[in-house]
Amino acid sequence: MNVKFNKHYPDVFCTAQNGVSFHKINSISGGNTNFNELQTTKFLTKDVENQDVKCMEWHPFDEHSNIIALGQTNGKVLLRSTGIELEKTSLMAVKEFQTKNQKSCSDLAWNPFLRNLLAVGLERHGRQCCIAVWDVLAKSSFDVYQGSLERNSRVSIDAATAPNYMPIAEYGSAESCDSLTWTGGTETKLLLAGMSKKSLRLFDVRLPLSLQASVVNHKTTHGICVDPTFENRVASFSENIVAFWDMRLFSKPVITVEAPHNIKKIEWNSSRCGMLASMFSASDQSIVSCKSSMLIYDMLNTISQDSGRPTVRNVPLKFPDGDWINGFAWHPTTPSSLLVSSVAHSFYLSTVCERTHASWRGTRNVALVCGNETYTGSNLEQTILRTKSADFVDLTDIFKRRAQNRYGLTDNAEQNIELSLQTNNIHLCNMWRLFDIARKLQSLDSQLSQTSQINSPQSNTGWGTRNPHKQPLMRSGSRPKPPKNVYTSGVLSLVKDDTESSGEPNARSTPEAIEWIGVSATETIVYRSKKRNLALALCGWCDLSYATSIGVITEKRFGVKGVGEKLVRNLRQTGFTLRACAIALWHMDMKLAIEVLNSSQLDAGIDDRHSLATVAMALSGYAGTNSSSLWVETCRPLQNTLTNPYLKATFAFLLANAEEAKLESKSGGYDAVLNNKDLLIQDRVAFACIFLPDEQLDSYLSALCKDVKAHGTLDGLLVCGAGTESGVNLLQAYVDKNLDCQTALCAVMQTRDRDILHTNTVLHWRDSYTQLLNRWQLYNERVHFDMVWSTSIAARKPNTQIFIYCNYCNKSISNASKVAASFTRGRNMFVGNLAMQSPVTSCPSCRKPLARCSVCSMHVGTRPLETDFDQWSSWCMKCKHGGHQGHLLEWFRHSKQCPVSDCKCFCEANSPAFLDEG
Repeated sequence: MNVKFNKHYPDVFCTAQNGVSFHKINSISGGNTNFNELQTTKFLTKDVENQDVKCMEWHPFDEHSNIIALGQTNGKVLLRSTGIELEKTSLMAVKEFQTKNQKSCSDLAWNPFLRNLLAVGLERHGRQCCIAVWDVLAKSSFDVYQGSLERNSRVSIDAATAPNYMPIAEYGSAESCDSLTWTGGTETKLLLAGMSKKSLRLFDVRLPLSLQASVVNHKTTHGICVDPTFENRVASFSENIVAFWDMRLFSKPVITVEAPHNIKKIEWNSSRCGMLASMFSASDQSIVSCKSSMLIYDMLNTISQDSGRPTVRNVPLKFPDGDWINGFAWHPTTPSSLLVSSVAHSFYLSTVCERTHASWRGTRNVALVCGNETYTGSNLEQTILRTKSADFVDLTDIFKRRAQNRYGLTDNAEQNIELSLQTNNIHLCNMWRLFDIARKLQSLDSQLSQTSQINSPQSNTGWGTRNPHKQPLMRSGSRPKPPKNVYTSGVLSLVKDDTESSGEPNARSTPEAIEWIGVSATETIVYRSKKRNLALALCGWCDLSYATSIGVITEKRFGVKGVGEKLVRNLRQTGFTLRACAIALWHMDMKLAIEVLNSSQLDAGIDDRHSLATVAMALSGYAGTNSSSLWVETCRPLQNTLTNPYLKATFAFLLANAEEAKLESKSGGYDAVLNNKDLLIQDRVAFACIFLPDEQLDSYLSALCKDVKAHGTLDGLLVCGAGTESGVNLLQAYVDKNLDCQTALCAVMQTRDRDILHTNTVLHWRDSYTQLLNRWQLYNERVHFDMVWSTSIAARKPNTQIFIYCNYCNKSISNASKVAASFTRGRNMFVGNLAMQSPVTSCPSCRKPLARCSVCSMHVGTRPLETDFDQWSSWCMKCKHGGHQGHLLEWFRHSKQCPVSDCKCFCEANSPAFLDEG
C-alpha cells in the first residue's frame, strides 16, 4: 500500500491500493504512547474508485495544496482536487496526461521549486520513452513552454481546459524507469532517475534533448528520494541494499548498507535531518517478526567519523497476530512519528525513539539533545535533583573536593585516608597504610646502609678502590635516577628476590618447630627468613626495627610470650577483637587468644556472648596432634555454623594442625585460611609467609597476584607492588571499575620510580587528571600537582659510590671538609678561613701526606668545597696510578701510556672517561 501525507493538512493522508482513498485522522486510541491506533474517516469518489492507481504525489505548493497527481497502471496521469473544504466527499476533475507509452506509471515527482513541472516515470513499452516531463500550466503544445519557464503561474490551473497535452521533455527510449526525483536545490531543473535496474541518470531539462545525461552504473535504482532537509543527500535501494549518495560527487555512493531482508520502500523524515525509514517487502513478512519489519537509518548518529556508516535501529511495531505492515509515511509536522498501515487496513501512529546526546562540562553543567529538542539550564538541574536517589554518589564531586584538599600529595597516610572522603573503603585505607610502612622501611634501610658503609672494612691501594656491592659509577652527562623504594615492589618480588640474592633456592627460609604458649607438648612448623620478616612488616604484623635489624634470622619471634602481644593489643583497641584472636593463635599463643575472647564477651550482646563462650571452650580443648577425635568431630560442624570469617579461619587452622597437615609440609590443610576472601589480604599474605614452604609460597603469591589484578583490588598492591608492571595493570583494572584515576596516579607517584611513571598508562592517567583540573579551573591545584610530580621523577644526588682511603690509617678521606672545619674551629678565624681556601693534601685522620700526582709529582688534594674539577683525584683502575684530573687529561691528549716511567699500562684504553674527554 502506498501512503502519502498532505504536508499542508497534517491530519489528511491518501492511500493507493487497487484504487485511491483519502483519510482524515479523527482521534488516537490506545495507552501506549509509542504505538497507538488511529481512528480515521474515509473518503471515496466514483471517478477514481474503480481505477487502478499505482503511484500518487501531493502538490508541494500551498496555493494548490488540495491537488494530487495520480499515476495509473495504463500510463495515464490524473490531476484531482479534494475541493476547497476537505469535509466534502466529491472530487473535481482537473486534467489528464497521456503519453504514447501505455505501460504502468512507476513514479511521480512534482518539482519542489517550479510549481508547473511534473515528472512521470513509466515501465518499458517497445521503443517508447519511459520518462515524461509535463508543464501542467501549458495549454496544449510545446511552444508555450518558453514563456512558462520564466513565469511561475501564467494560467490558473483550474482554468485550463485543453484536452490534449504534449510533454515538454522525454527521456529513456526503450528503457524502464524504476523511480525518479527532482534534485539540485532552488530553481532546480535536474531530474535524477533510476533506469532499468542497472544505472542512475541525471537529466537537465534546460539542455537540448540530444545531450547525453550523466550516468552512474549501480543497481540501487528503486525508491530514489532526496532528504528534504539537505538537498545533496539522496538515498536509493535495490533488494536488500540501501545506497546513500552525495550529489556533489555523483560518481559512486558515499556508503552502502545491507539490510537483513528485501526492502519495499524507503522515505526520508521531513522534520528530522538525516533520518531514513525502510520497510521490508511483503514476501518477507512471513519470516520477519512484526517487531523488526522496519529499520531506521540515522545519518547524524554515525558509527564512526571515519566510516560514516549510519546507526541502524528497529521500530517496535505491535500488530495483532497474523497482521503485518504493508505501508508507512512520515508525519509532516510531528518529529519522529510514523503513520503505519497494516494488511488488515488498520492505521497506527508509531513514535521513533530518538537517541539522547549529553554534553557534560567540567563545571558540572549538562545539556541534553533529543531530536530537535534541547534541554539545559536550571530546569534540567531541578529534574536531576528530583530523580536523584538517596544512595546516589556523585564521583565528580568527590574527585573535585579531593583535588582541592591536595589528596594523595602528602606522605601522611592517615591524612590521605581522611582526605579520600571514603574512610569506610577498607581497601583504599589499607593501600595508604602500606605506602606508609614501605616509606618507613626505606628510611630505616637508608640509615643502616650509611652506617654499614662507614664502618665496613675496605681493601685499599695507594689510590683507593670501588665498593663492589655498589652500582657502577655513572658516566658524565647521564641523569641519575631518583632513589626507588624497593618495598613498593610488592611481597611477591621481595620474597622471590631472596632466591636471587642467596643463589640457592633451598637456603631461602629456615623451618623451625615452635612450641605453643598455653598448650603443652604441642609444636607447629613455621618458616623464617629476613625477607619473610620484611614481608610481615609490610603486612603490619612485625615491628619495623625488628624487620630491618641485622641478624634478625637468629631471633625468636613465635612461641615467645610478648612478641605478638603488641599487635594484638593494637587490634583490640581498634575494635578488631576477633581478628586479634585469630592472629594470636597464628602466633601459637593459645593463652592470649582465649584472653581476647573472654574480654570481647563483655562488649558483646547476649546471643554473641553465648557463641563466644562456646568458641572459647572449644579452643581450650585443643591439644595439637594429641587432640582427641571427639574434639575434631565436635569442632568441625561448629566451624560451619560460624559467620565471622576470622573465627572460621581460627578453627580451620587448629583442625589442620590437629590432622598433622603441617608435618607433611602440605598447604592443603591451610586452604580454608589462604583462600578465604573475607579475610584481609594482608592477613592471608602474612599467614602464607609464616606457614608455607618456599615453593608453595611462590605459587600462592603468584596466584593471588593474578586474582587481585583481575579484580582491581587496591590492597592487592601488597602482593603485586605499585612499582611493577603488574601493579600498573592492577591499578588500570581499578580505574576501569571505579573511574578513579586520581587514586591510581597518586599511588604510582609513591614509588618514585621514573620507569614506572613514564609508562604510557601512567602518562595517560596524568594527562586525563590534569585536563580534568583545568576544566574545573583548579589552576593552583594543577600547579601543586605538577610540582609534586616533578619532584617524584626528578634526578637526585646519588649516594657516594667511590671512596678513597689513606695508605697509613686505612680511613676514608671523603669527610675532609668536616675534619678541616673542626681542625680550624680552635684556631683564629683568619687562619681558619685561609685553611678552608687552601687544598687539603693530607689525611684528615692521621695527617699523613696523600699520594703524589704522576704528572706534576705534587700531593693530590682538593679544596673543602670541591668546586675545581681539574684538582679532583683520578686514577687508572688497572695500574692504580693517577693524579690531578686536569693534568691527566692534558697528558693523555698526547700519549696513551701511563705517565709513570716504569709502567707499561695503556691507561687511556682502560678509562672510558678519558676517551669521552679526549
